[in-house]
Amino acid sequence: MFRLAAEEVAQDMEWGASNPGRFAAGPRPPVTVALVNDYDVVLRGLQAMLEPFASRVRVVDVEVGSDDVADADIALFDTFGGKHHIIDRACDLLGRGHVRRVVLYTRDASPRFVAVAKSAGVSEVLVKTTTGEDLVEALERIAAGEHPASVTGRPTRPHAGPDLDARDWELIALLGLGLSNEQIADESFIGIDTVRRHLNVLYRKLGVNSRAQAAQRAATLGPTSTRTAARVQLLGRRQSKRFRRVPEDIPAARRFVTDTLRAAGATERVVGVFRLAASELAANVVEHGSAAGWVLGVKVSNAWFELDVVGGRADGGSLVFHPDRWSIADVNERSGRGLGILREVMDTVTVDEWRGQIRMVCRLRRWPDHPAADNARPSV
Repeated sequence: MFRLAAEEVAQDMEWGASNPGRFAAGPRPPVTVALVNDYDVVLRGLQAMLEPFASRVRVVDVEVGSDDVADADIALFDTFGGKHHIIDRACDLLGRGHVRRVVLYTRDASPRFVAVAKSAGVSEVLVKTTTGEDLVEALERIAAGEHPASVTGRPTRPHAGPDLDARDWELIALLGLGLSNEQIADESFIGIDTVRRHLNVLYRKLGVNSRAQAAQRAATLGPTSTRTAARVQLLGRRQSKRFRRVPEDIPAARRFVTDTLRAAGATERVVGVFRLAASELAANVVEHGSAAGWVLGVKVSNAWFELDVVGGRADGGSLVFHPDRWSIADVNERSGRGLGILREVMDTVTVDEWRGQIRMVCRLRRWPDHPAADNARPSV
């Protein structure tokens, strides 16, 4: 299932050259690990599992609800409470250079989940085990550049309570965030029908008859995380704001894009790209629009980041309806780089008419080769 990528080999060689004592003869230093999850009870359990093996694996940081980890060989993300938003955070953490590898520790690993995680730069996806020995051995091999087989087992549930399995506890955590069935399906990499079946089983185990009763029960049984809730609940929802057609509102538009994307867990690279896009689209509306105001929208799905601008009277003969003819303006021009820059930094750019106004939409894949993005419209 797993393979050692060429770039990982090169990374290991480069890192080894700058750390000549790391793999020298004699006792090998312990692998340094940072533990990351939004639930304190989950991380305490994981830390306790590793403590007897301190001579082999040293926990240097435990981050609850934060990705500001100390330098470490491996950042170990427990996916309890959701998978999709964890991948975003792992990608962002790798980009900051504080850890050499990111490993996801999960209850189950579907091929689609593994593919998306790998495309985002995750080194390994490990299925949970009940024994610390298996986990420690896997982490040692990963730190050495190897790819261990996934270890299996039944993880410890986070709280005492009804006779619930690991799947039930993860579902309780997602219910406790107030997520819809669709959001649970997206976050867990499963189908909507599967979510309904799991919920029906959970209802019977909890002795409840409705979703509202199950959510109430979940609030008393499961751990809570406001960080996860804020990020996951933004998925699939278009956030929009109206601005005036004046230059003074362009910085406000950039701030709106920045705040919305960060709240959804976007990396700083993605935020920078969309700040640029917002600037160019806003400048175009301010200069060429035909109304007093315009609307900027941001939407984050499991496959895409999307930015749209609606404003200006639609004229089918206008150059704006032909992105293939957009050019990049001189950097000193008042409108900045020009709309042509969008075709260079975005995966798709489309222009159409919406209620008599021009609508321009830019989209960027959340991760390269995301399976869910394969059926998207091609760039124009």
